[in-house]
Amino acid sequence: MRRDSVLSSWQALFLGMKPPTYIRQARESPVSEYTDDNMDDTGSELHIEVMPLSPLPNAGQRTPRPRRRARLWRALIAGTAIAVALATIFSGLLPVHTPLTGWALPQPTATSTPAPTPVLLGKVPTNCPPGNPVETFSSSFGPGVGLAGLHIWLVGFSGPQATIRFASGVPQTPYGWPYKVILAAAPDVTEQIVLAASGMGRAQSSVWFSTNGWEQATSPLILSPASTSPQTDGWRAWTMNFFLRSAGCYFLNIQLGASQAGTYFAVGM
Repeated sequence: MRRDSVLSSWQALFLGMKPPTYIRQARESPVSEYTDDNMDDTGSELHIEVMPLSPLPNAGQRTPRPRRRARLWRALIAGTAIAVALATIFSGLLPVHTPLTGWALPQPTATSTPAPTPVLLGKVPTNCPPGNPVETFSSSFGPGVGLAGLHIWLVGFSGPQATIRFASGVPQTPYGWPYKVILAAAPDVTEQIVLAASGMGRAQSSVWFSTNGWEQATSPLILSPASTSPQTDGWRAWTMNFFLRSAGCYFLNIQLGASQAGTYFAVGM
């Protein structure tokens, strides 16, 4: 019987059954002893000590779930990124408050087109150097300003010396006020023609030219007789606009091959 009780204790211990706290206490001592009467008389004894199992520390407590924390962090980072992106987008649309101007709306991006000149077109000055005279040179054109030795005339200037006189109500462009001029070249002019002009004193120096609208204005202006068909009498003509940004005194220079000549002219109303 004792051997059966010992075997049942071992089976309970290793097979998951709840072992008894003790089987039989042989004597009152810190260690329980158990003997088997069926054993031989050699004096051998089997000593078995059975200790109650104690629960592990913190066995009833659950560890925090790392997946839930990772999801919370990812949601927090994503929300912050969305908030920053929305703030960046709407900051360019909302008015900006400044201490000097108060609330100011965003301004459009500047373009490459020159801004109209704020200078008002005044009267024709009387102290400019004398320009070339206005004279008749061909029955095919009206009077014009000739350039010595170049066989080129500019039709449209007022006289007696070269003057550009604007009428009231002329529309202003980003390059200045336009003035129509016809350049006439004699039949013997075959080389490239280059025009350039600049202001003197208080006159703004940039003068622009265009054989089309003001959008194609350029400086200097280059004309090629080879690409222009002559008239019946052999003359070639180009209609163009001078763009002037203020009243004042100017100097026009024309280059024809290795030769060049020029004239002063006054501008105003």
